[in-house]
Amino acid sequence: MKKNVKNIVLSLGIVLLILSSACPWFNPSGSPTPPQPEQSEAPSRQIVFEGVIRSVVDNSPIAGAEVFFNGQVTISDMQGLFSFILNSNNTDCLRIKKSGYSVYSKPQSRISRSIKNLEILLKPVDYNTIIELDNPEGNIVSTLDGASISIPQISGEISEPLAVSLTSFNVSTEDINCVPGDFSALDSNGEDVQIISLGMLDVRVVGTQSGIEYSLEGLASYEIVIPITGDIEKATPIIPMWYYDEELGKWIEEGIMTRDGDFYKGMVTHFSTWNADYKLEDVTCITGRIADNNPDKLYFLTLVFPGYIQSDYFSDEEFLIIMLPQGTRMALQIRNTINGKTWFKSFVTNNSEDCYFTGVFEDNSYVPEVGGLFVESGDGTLTVSWQSEPENADHFIVKCSRMDNESDGYTFDERNISPGDKEAVIDNLPEGVIVVTVQTVLSDGRTSHGVQKYVKNSSLIMLAISLNSTPNFPVIFYYKLNDNSNYTLYENPLILPSNTHVSLLVEFESGDNGSYTASWEIYDQIYNDLTVDFDVYEAGGEAPGGGDLDVIVNVYQAE
Repeated sequence: MKKNVKNIVLSLGIVLLILSSACPWFNPSGSPTPPQPEQSEAPSRQIVFEGVIRSVVDNSPIAGAEVFFNGQVTISDMQGLFSFILNSNNTDCLRIKKSGYSVYSKPQSRISRSIKNLEILLKPVDYNTIIELDNPEGNIVSTLDGASISIPQISGEISEPLAVSLTSFNVSTEDINCVPGDFSALDSNGEDVQIISLGMLDVRVVGTQSGIEYSLEGLASYEIVIPITGDIEKATPIIPMWYYDEELGKWIEEGIMTRDGDFYKGMVTHFSTWNADYKLEDVTCITGRIADNNPDKLYFLTLVFPGYIQSDYFSDEEFLIIMLPQGTRMALQIRNTINGKTWFKSFVTNNSEDCYFTGVFEDNSYVPEVGGLFVESGDGTLTVSWQSEPENADHFIVKCSRMDNESDGYTFDERNISPGDKEAVIDNLPEGVIVVTVQTVLSDGRTSHGVQKYVKNSSLIMLAISLNSTPNFPVIFYYKLNDNSNYTLYENPLILPSNTHVSLLVEFESGDNGSYTASWEIYDQIYNDLTVDFDVYEAGGEAPGGGDLDVIVNVYQAE
């Protein structure tokens, strides 16, 4: 087996193939440039590409995240959901940006059929601060786990203050799901290799006035310190250093790092996501088979061990994964994205190039779902109906739950429906976003995963506030509703009913404390890019650099 073969997931009926070129359309300013369409004789067809964004800390949904893919941009809703309508055979880099979280950037496989239930985890930024490059003493920015960067004094190059954020990834934990790329790399000789991480640090530098993201390349040399969080036994005195190239979708070898206790230290000439990795050399492979009686199959396979993660979609029941380290304990998860059935297995790979057979993953639990689920609301009631149902069903469970800002959801109505009725009418609805789930129950008690629909009762909207540039002074937002005399600390997003009077309070420090209050009415319609200009002079206290603080208020339907 060649040791420089690209690591891919294979199957006899594979529908997705990882490509080496991932993000040619994305530029650092955040404005997507659509790729040129490929010439093909086959007619294109529309497919759905959708998923949910959650926090790696508590698995809570992340609303208001910008999602870039295939030249399109969308915003995740209050449940963290996003969706694109694509043509067939799309290949691109999926990039996600959300204030307060590290940037997500991963190559996506060639998509030739609809993909749903994609789960994405983001990690909160560990530390944010604002620096001046011409500080005579230089700047040192560090996180609680000891990761740090050192920036010497740089004069005359960039006049605006810079916002610096650091995110340190513990590659032996679920943080590995949040790191960029798929550990495909180019070494210093230009050879394709696979790498395994011992520690990783993401560094982002953004101008507080212009909003430009700077790499600071060519201005100086910077010391970077990365905690060793991977396999400590693999932590040699000197290790190659790699940065992530978003345009190539690969890690690029550049320089070395020296071990100092539980840390690696090295010098870099620009900022990006930096990685202390060793090359994968003694390789093996695994194989397995899924015995799944569900007629509709699209599997998502994830393979994890310390410092490494690999994932891909496939549709056939047999799989083969190559380019894996020998004698290493791994965790394998396979999920059928159609019905949610998931298999787990832990194993140790062979100490040779011979493939390890992971076994047969059997599924005798498949229960067919109802077809053509339809939910209609009106006059304070909810009508749930479906067009077709399994012949061997004993009954169906219709469950209605409410989701809102203050609750993870509670079930307010649950009832059994006999075969053939195909309808349930629910009244006494609470206000808010309602999740309707219909499950099939067979005579032996087996119950299906369930199909779901979301419906909005009343005119709820989602309010999200952002700044068009990062100010060089602290800014805090507060809000109050209607005639409430007390302000509450604002956190994105805010779910509100229509016709609600909202007062926004912005406080900042710029020598003296200052604040400015603006009010507006929220109605049952979609607003986009409402800009409120807060003049820092009139608001009290002259801010360094002066100018206006532009607040972008995005309001979306909470559906």
